[in-house]
Amino acid sequence: MNGRVKPRTSLPSGSNVRARLVNVSTAAYLDLRFPFPVRRIAGDQGLLAAPEDSAALLLAPGDRAEVELLLGEQDVVLTAAPYSANGGATIGEPEELASIVTLGSA
Repeated sequence: MNGRVKPRTSLPSGSNVRARLVNVSTAAYLDLRFPFPVRRIAGDQGLLAAPEDSAALLLAPGDRAEVELLLGEQDVVLTAAPYSANGGATIGEPEELASIVTLGSA
């Protein structure tokens, strides 16, 4: 994540966060998982016709997505689940990519 391994940041509860997620890999798919649904608002072709809510997001090599999330009192850990381009979800443990620690109460 931006040249850092498992970055952590702290933000106040109730914050609105907008993030641009990009899979810069040339071959690997990213099966991203959030602890609660986030709102996807844009992709490679620009803004979506309507926002999509989901707790999982699959990015092919070179794909990007912009998401919004509203922080509650729960910390947010973004993980990548094992995924194979030849068969989808595969065996293995999810890997933590980044986290947001929430401060205070919403």
